[in-house]
Amino acid sequence: MIKYIAALRRRIDTAILRMRGVHIGKGTLVGRSVNVPRNPSCISIGAHTYIDDYGALLSYNDKGQNGIITIGSNVWGNRFLTIDCVLSISIGDGTKIGPYVYISDNNFNTSVPGVLNEHDLISAPVKIGRNVWIGAHAVILKGVEIGDNAIVAAGAVVTRDVPAGVTVKGVPAKAS
Repeated sequence: MIKYIAALRRRIDTAILRMRGVHIGKGTLVGRSVNVPRNPSCISIGAHTYIDDYGALLSYNDKGQNGIITIGSNVWGNRFLTIDCVLSISIGDGTKIGPYVYISDNNFNTSVPGVLNEHDLISAPVKIGRNVWIGAHAVILKGVEIGDNAIVAAGAVVTRDVPAGVTVKGVPAKAS
């Protein structure tokens, strides 16, 4: 019985996000408490994708633009996935993302002296290819492109592009 109630709740949460303007493909579900605090119309999730419980899809306004988040079809985003977008983040079809992964296309410009505020953000698009596997607690930072069929090991911090089919690990992430 509890299983059926949880499934119903996921369907209701998905319907609410659709009503708020998130573009959600057929057969896609979101888990409990997936946070979309602003700009829902700038978020697109493909068909048969699942974003697990307690994730956050954060699309911000910066310099007159909204961050565009595009998640492909047949993607699995595990619990506590955070996507932090000012410019553009895209995730290709068939990608599997472990728990507690953080993906961000922005950072503060620390070369500017003084107190940092939201106007000190610098950003560059993040593109994650098709059929990529991203391990638990990985961090993917601004300007990174990860090629198709690549593997990002658990705990890796990706600061540079990852070619297709390559496995990276470590801090900063390097090919193994």
